[in-house]
Amino acid sequence: MMPQTGTTSILHKITPITYNILYQDGDIRETYNPTSSTTTIICEIDFDDRASFLYHMLGYSFKSGNYLRRVLPERGGYDTNHYALNAEAVKFMGWTGDHSGLGNWPGYTRAQYAITFGAPLYDVLEDPQPQTSFDESTRFVVWSKKGAASNEKIPGGAFYIVNDALPAVPSPGHQPLNEVGIRTGRTVSLEAKWLDVPFVNYAGISALANRINLGPVTFDGTIFPEETVLFETWAETKKVNAFGAKVSDITFSFLVRQDDRTWNMFWRKDGTLVEASDNGNTSGNKLFKTGTLENLFKLG
Repeated sequence: MMPQTGTTSILHKITPITYNILYQDGDIRETYNPTSSTTTIICEIDFDDRASFLYHMLGYSFKSGNYLRRVLPERGGYDTNHYALNAEAVKFMGWTGDHSGLGNWPGYTRAQYAITFGAPLYDVLEDPQPQTSFDESTRFVVWSKKGAASNEKIPGGAFYIVNDALPAVPSPGHQPLNEVGIRTGRTVSLEAKWLDVPFVNYAGISALANRINLGPVTFDGTIFPEETVLFETWAETKKVNAFGAKVSDITFSFLVRQDDRTWNMFWRKDGTLVEASDNGNTSGNKLFKTGTLENLFKLG
């Protein structure tokens, strides 16, 4: 029995495409190195099936209402951690003359493609069922980290050390947060490259600019405590996928505190940490507002 597409995203691949794997000498190739491995096979299909075959093999993303949906690439047969990464035409056979449906380009009866399978740097996960607002930070995101130490001045004047035992400012008694000397703080630069996004929610991204995480957040498999992750900047790279659809890669840049404090805590001269607000109470406005940073990885 010949293999068929549909090892992933079977709800979208309603009509599987049957293909034949060539297995003469040199038709199947495996490559290994210390950081990756790939398998390349040659698949033969009906010439008229090639568009659907490539859609099924390579996968694609699309917007459905407010949700991002993905048709996943096909899974490899020799290694189920491998997915189709590349397709290259090898040979067209059985010439049928000029094809009117192809603008009089030559038509054929059979086509052969070399499909390369490998393990991507991101997690490949199916769409949630039923459809929900899905946080895509867990799939199709390439993460990178870089440690850093930064010198910082302690702001003062407009903010007060939080002391809820006293009435809110302008009542007397609150101690201003004075500007003190430079101290080194430990941070981690965290970048997330979100791949093949069919729609960019510019308003949603702008609404979270310069905000910190409202509650604990899990990024790249690590749980970061509340108010320790700052959303700094973002960048968009536009591209056209293999099937002519415009998509974007979006890179989010975060800065994570690693010195046992939040972004709204500051050093005093004696080395202790204090929280500050504009009225001297917990209810006051803090230097950094909070937000649900996971919403960056949603379309709406």
